[in-house]
Order: sequence, then structure tokens, then C-alpha cells
Amino acid sequence: MKQALYALAVSILASALALCWAVKTASPASPASPAAPEDPRAEICAQVRDMALAREVIPADYLRFLDQDLAAQAEEYNAETASLKSQYTVYAKEQIHSMFQYYRENEPERLNYFASEELICEVAAHLARCALYRNAQQLFYEDPAMAYALSGEEGGSGELWAAALHQGFQAGGNLVMEVEAYLDQVDAFVDALDGAAQ
Repeated sequence: MKQALYALAVSILASALALCWAVKTASPASPASPAAPEDPRAEICAQVRDMALAREVIPADYLRFLDQDLAAQAEEYNAETASLKSQYTVYAKEQIHSMFQYYRENEPERLNYFASEELICEVAAHLARCALYRNAQQLFYEDPAMAYALSGEEGGSGELWAAALHQGFQAGGNLVMEVEAYLDQVDAFVDALDGAAQ
């Protein structure tokens, strides 16, 4: 009986030593391969897309990471964005000054929120940004300060300068055609950037 126990113990010990030796001499497991680094061009395309969605001018340094076609679209987008922002800023300033002049002459007792040149600049810049989106009117009135300043105009023709940004009868046919083409251009540019980022 003792011999059987010794034999069993020796057998277990031998098995344990064999297992230790096998583990020690086995080739080390290859470490998990690190994840492939993300394509920096895809990241740049995503950043440029975000700038286009925010209607920001894209810095020239970004263009070198884009292929030739996307870089050309980006340059065209930049030129149109800057031009339209400028045109709509001028449009807004003219409309506000005209309205201010009208109230000063015809309703001098009325509280006029546009007596401040600083506020006029703020409103004009806000309107110019909003004009570069299809839902310009909703975006413009989303700003509580703008909505409050124009609340006295609501429902009247005086409100049209802010409400009809994409209407030829108010903003002018050429500007409206230009902004409509721009909106289609931005859609195509963003789609192309999305395709390149995948």
C-alpha cells in the first residue's frame, strides 16, 4: 500500500515537473499586435467636415492633407463662405440702419434696441452666420437676444429683413441664387468628406 502511495506521489511530482518544463520552454506568446494607428488623413477629413458644418473658413494648412479634388472643393467652399458672410453682413447693417432711421423719425418714443452700434454689429454677424444654413430664420430667432430685439417687428413687414433671408423679394435675386448654390455645394462637399473619412 505504501509503495502504491509512493508511486502515485512520484507520478504526480513527475507530471508537475513536466508541465513546468513545458511551460518554460514553450515559445512566448506573441503580444497582441497594437491597433493600427488611425489614418491621419481620415481624422483631418472629419475635422474639415466639422468646420464646413459650422460654416467656418478652413485653414490652408488643412488642405495639404486632402486629395486634389477635396482641396479644390475646400478652396471653393472657403471663397463662397467668406463672400456670403460679407454680403449678408452688409445686407443686415443696411436693413438695421434703415429701420433705426425710420423709428427715430416716425416713432421717437419707441424703445429702439438697435441704437447701439455694438448690437448692430452683433446682430449683423449673427444673421450672416445663420444665412449660410437652410433654416436661417429658425437659427436667427434661436438667439434670445435677437428674438427679443425684433419682437416689436413680429408679424409686420419690418421683420422681413431677418425672416426672409433666402427670399429674392427681400434679399435680392442674385444673393438668393448664390446662397442656394452654396448650400448645395456644402452638401456635396460634406458628402465627399464623409466618403474620404471612411
